[in-house]
Amino acid sequence: MTLKEEKIKIREENNRLNGEERALQKEVLGSYPVNIILPTGTRCNNRCIFCTDRSPKSTSRYSDFSLESFVRLCEPLEYAASVGLYGWGEPLFNPDYEKMFDHVKENYPGIDISISTNGILMNGNWTEKFALCDNLSINISLNAASAKTYKLLAQYDQFDRIIGNIQRIVELKKNEKRSSPLMILSFVAIKENIAELPDFVRLAGSLGVDKVVVQDLILLDESLRSHSLTPYTELAKSFFLVALKNAREIGVHLLPFVPVDFLPTDSISFQEEGNLESNTSSQTCLDPWIYFRVSSEGEIKTCCYSDQIMGNLYNESLSAIWNGEKYRYFRKKVNSPDLPEDCKKCPKKVGMTL
Repeated sequence: MTLKEEKIKIREENNRLNGEERALQKEVLGSYPVNIILPTGTRCNNRCIFCTDRSPKSTSRYSDFSLESFVRLCEPLEYAASVGLYGWGEPLFNPDYEKMFDHVKENYPGIDISISTNGILMNGNWTEKFALCDNLSINISLNAASAKTYKLLAQYDQFDRIIGNIQRIVELKKNEKRSSPLMILSFVAIKENIAELPDFVRLAGSLGVDKVVVQDLILLDESLRSHSLTPYTELAKSFFLVALKNAREIGVHLLPFVPVDFLPTDSISFQEEGNLESNTSSQTCLDPWIYFRVSSEGEIKTCCYSDQIMGNLYNESLSAIWNGEKYRYFRKKVNSPDLPEDCKKCPKKVGMTL
């Protein structure tokens, strides 16, 4: 057996064991996390109105992440089935990002790679690199069906450029008769863009992408509350229902991660037909058995709604963190009536964000 085959076997065995342990909801695990999110930097070339402050006065708060620091955090990849190579910023904006991407491809065979990008820099060398890469999924945060709305949300006029970048990758993928990369368009649903959701689904169909993800607004701070759909639930449902009908007509798959009571009752019929994939149909959460989200400081979190620091990979071992007191607490409580405080913020557990 070659070294590459041995690494793939270790990964597959860990994934199998993790599946058994999370099905039993064990508190102490013999397996390691199967989904890792590694940091790639916090700088961004957009200024989205639903994100953190990206104004010139705040640029000192954000920075690139070095290849050296990145490599120090790669131990969990020896066991993981998948890795997200993105941070709280635009990954392709980091001059070291290609080296990080190549490091993972060369040293962790068989691992699935996911990228979340705004798509602006997804051209040139990246076009062929992405289009000819195995086990890759690319989530493009577009959030609008028109150039006008995109500029309103992102503060920059880059809509046509992003559409062109998507088209080139999809075309090359098609010409090469490849199933990878999986192309996903994401839509953060807020009051400024919800009316465009039905057209967004049609745009996705015309571009030949594989999926559309509709995401809930995360209230990073109180200043973002004015963008929330919470006061407009019925209106949001009506647009979502039209989007679901469009998805059925053109064969686009929807993956909504939105508050449970945001989804119309009618959505179940679309799920049965295969056009709707839902993360919200069950309130069971498996994140503490699966996820290991790493920050630039080496701090570990278990999901995007939790502020709880589970440990620090720079000064603690993977095993010590993964089976430490905090991870065990979340595994014990996350699916119980006595929810951890952080879980009460998650729409998967409690419905519409208040």
